[in-house]
Amino acid sequence: MPRWSARYAVVKKRIAPLVFLVALTVLATRTCASEMATVEITFDLGQARPDVRLFRVDAFRHGSETGVLHFERHYSNQGPPSSPTIEARLDPGLYELLFSVTLKSGLQRFERVIDVTDRAEITLRLERNLNPSSAPRK
Repeated sequence: MPRWSARYAVVKKRIAPLVFLVALTVLATRTCASEMATVEITFDLGQARPDVRLFRVDAFRHGSETGVLHFERHYSNQGPPSSPTIEARLDPGLYELLFSVTLKSGLQRFERVIDVTDRAEITLRLERNLNPSSAPRK
């Protein structure tokens, strides 16, 4: 019997804590992953698409100054081949998107607010923001 109690003590002191940590890690990972929302955001540039040279968007949790998402693409003289799309995992809720888009005619800056829910497919129509006639006058 002393052999079994010695082996049991080794298991209890060395292996059990490792098994506990692995189980805790798996549980924490699954819990955190289940709270995140998967979202697909498509940016419809409309008629301005061929004129886009740089497209940048930064996302901030509503009311926070900490960025949670950054997307930036540089394009050739033809602009993006299709509407830029982001697939992300974010906490559900409101987000402020800050855009900085360089067109052939100049820089446009604007912002939008979106509400992220799980498995959301959001399409933002940005053509009115990218219309050169709406550019700020210097």
